[in-house]
Amino acid sequence: VMGRFKVNGIKPDDDGITVMDEGHSDDATARVQDVLDKILNEKEAKEVIDVIGGNLRRFLMNDFFIKYHIPMYKKRPVYWLLQTAKKNYGFYIYNLKFTQDTLYSLIQKYIVPRINLEKLRLKDIHNKKDAVNPSKEKREIEKLVIKSEEFIEELKLFKQNIQEVIDTGFKPDIDDGVILNMVPLYKLIPWKEPEKYYKNLQMGQYEWAHVSSYFKK
Repeated sequence: VMGRFKVNGIKPDDDGITVMDEGHSDDATARVQDVLDKILNEKEAKEVIDVIGGNLRRFLMNDFFIKYHIPMYKKRPVYWLLQTAKKNYGFYIYNLKFTQDTLYSLIQKYIVPRINLEKLRLKDIHNKKDAVNPSKEKREIEKLVIKSEEFIEELKLFKQNIQEVIDTGFKPDIDDGVILNMVPLYKLIPWKEPEKYYKNLQMGQYEWAHVSSYFKK
């Protein structure tokens, strides 16, 4: 689905990136749902989703990565979850497809267009607010304005954190292994392990690793 498998005519994603963004052509939830629909019948697919809490999107954004995927791969995850601070937006990245160019793609192909789309949506909300009269409706629209503004700021911070990694010149190296390649992304990944290794690198450990050179600048 995200770079590894071809299931019943579903073409794997060439860049190994799927986004947690409903309605997007690369939406991870829609891709997983598509696979379930093709390999199971409707009843079986619904039973799988019911087992994980009844909401596939919420499961992928919250429980899947930490509770299931990381233990399954003994703390060497195949798919990496990069996520905004409030968990309203993020990506699943297939680790063997992760390159220096991946980070540029996250910003240019996904985040910037999403910010621009949300700004247009916010403008529409403001226009609706100006057009309504009942105070109750205005209050409801004001809530939407605040929610949209907060989401834009959340996306901007996410973009900034990714740009900081790009600015280090970081290039993942397969010889460093999974965890050390995740270290520069520790602010983006909702898992404490990369941050622990980040602190160890700052103290001079793992000097053999290519990633250690980015902590000596």
